[in-house]
Amino acid sequence: MGKTAIIIQARMGSSRLPNKVMINLAGKPIIQHVIERCRKSKADEVIVATSTNSENDEIEDFCKKIGCPCFRGSEEDVLDRYFQAAEENKADIVIRITSDCPLIDYALIDLLIDEFSSKSYDYISNVLARTFPRGLDAEIFSFAALKKAHELAEKKTDREHVTSFIYANPNIFKIKGIEASGFLRRPDIRVTIDTKEDLEVLKSIFENLKDAAHLPISDILKYLDANPKIRDLNRQSEFSQIIKNKEEGVRQEINAGKMPLEIKIGNKKIGRNNPTFIIAELSCNHLQDYDLAVKTIKAMKESGADAVKLQAYTPDTITLDSDNEDFQIKQGTIWDGQTLHDLYKKAYTPWEWIPKLKNLSEELGLVCFSSSFDKTAVDFLEELDFPAHKISSFEITDIPLIKYAASKGKPIIISTGIAELSDIEKAIEACKSVNNNQIILLKCTSAYPAPYEESNIKTIPDLEERFEVIAGLSDHTLGISVPVAAVALGAKIVEKHFILDRNLKSRNGELSPDAAFSLEPEEFKLLVESIRNTERALGVVNYNLTEKAKRGREFAKSLYIAKDTKKGEVFTEDNVRSVRPGFGLHPENLDKILGKRAKTDIKKGTRMAFSLIDEEYKT
Repeated sequence: MGKTAIIIQARMGSSRLPNKVMINLAGKPIIQHVIERCRKSKADEVIVATSTNSENDEIEDFCKKIGCPCFRGSEEDVLDRYFQAAEENKADIVIRITSDCPLIDYALIDLLIDEFSSKSYDYISNVLARTFPRGLDAEIFSFAALKKAHELAEKKTDREHVTSFIYANPNIFKIKGIEASGFLRRPDIRVTIDTKEDLEVLKSIFENLKDAAHLPISDILKYLDANPKIRDLNRQSEFSQIIKNKEEGVRQEINAGKMPLEIKIGNKKIGRNNPTFIIAELSCNHLQDYDLAVKTIKAMKESGADAVKLQAYTPDTITLDSDNEDFQIKQGTIWDGQTLHDLYKKAYTPWEWIPKLKNLSEELGLVCFSSSFDKTAVDFLEELDFPAHKISSFEITDIPLIKYAASKGKPIIISTGIAELSDIEKAIEACKSVNNNQIILLKCTSAYPAPYEESNIKTIPDLEERFEVIAGLSDHTLGISVPVAAVALGAKIVEKHFILDRNLKSRNGELSPDAAFSLEPEEFKLLVESIRNTERALGVVNYNLTEKAKRGREFAKSLYIAKDTKKGEVFTEDNVRSVRPGFGLHPENLDKILGKRAKTDIKKGTRMAFSLIDEEYKT
């Protein structure tokens, strides 16, 4: 594994609590507490990295006093500071800790080291999702990953925040987030220092807990829970709101950089540059045959789907059994000529199948969730612990249903096929009114099949930006072109109907109502492969050449002697030309050469060089 070094990011400057790293707690400055707790971990060395600004001389002097290495580098380019510190100290593995964490948990650091050493990750951290108490933030990454980020990162924010380029590019780096469990899952707790309220909490801990500087975090949390007035001091502080605003600003900044928020459905994380979540829609393509449904789900897995989506309704929960003209289908669809009740009688999934299909899907490693079409469906799916609720396009106007589904606290995926802007706004407001912000919007065209020209997938990034949600596509076009293009535009979810064979017929000799716009297994497999290739191709903004591209420059043009040239002969465009390959002088030097004379006889095909010019020739 090589040398593991903890690099503590430190500086004296702080707008809210100046010189906070040198504030005294229990007879020691805060930075010393951080260093000592880090030294209790398995790491080979602890290093402080501060900037060259004169105000940080005090940090360097103190580090010398206690025998802690101190590296000084750029104030603004913190990524460069970390890289230089790691390189100078010959670190193979780097753990990033900040100096505002006087109770950083050494056991947590050891956990990260063990996890990193046993798995082939480039980056592991506990900060990708806020589940630990604030003040226990730790990131571990390879020097190779740090070096690559140092070479490729160009945005100012990526240079300021050290690791943001790494975790924003999972197509380049293999990353993993660790979430807290049990007693440690306390994102409501703050044991960091950034405000006067934070300082009061820390003072109370250090004054009332004997040897608090060396206690495990479990004892700290027990003390805080036993003293809720102390625990809540910084919860209710003005800074708590500032933090929320700051984090919301970061989220907006991330969205502007095409890195949306993250939502977890089942065991899959969606958004924040995770791979596209690819959903295979079963719909009515089971043709009322349970065995066919099972075979279809198995084929979905083999085709590379991440999830299977079911539909939970009955003919009587979704419509009325009526021949009234209002209930006749006559909108120019493939289902015209029958009533809504007749259509749904052929299309619905028997509810007694749903628990078995969910179990099958999960055994295969697929996430399984379902559309909910009324409150009874929501309740039924909740009893089965489905991980999310889907609202179909035609249900987006059913605000009571959306509010009820959202009240269950699970992610809500909403298709927008028939929605006007006001409908989307009302649906989102319904979710937020019950404190559910786990909202995913899917661009959808409610035509079956949908014409390409009506897809308007440029709406996807607008949905994301306008509503600050994760956005994707529920597609009804023929083929795979539209969903692949949607991923290139930033779609984080793609949903597509799946069928074993479009020519399959039911016991009544009828094709599936959704057959025309569904993909067969090989087509769906090609969709998955195309999306994954598109994700790889998108990459990052990068003007650095790969080794292969550098070799390719050998085929670029350069200056060569195009004709045998005698000593003293004038160089002209006739005997010096810009041609392939690229081993001669850069073509930009041609004007400097023309009119000069040859220093010696030169053979055709010789690389042009300044040494071939007779600078001393006299006429």
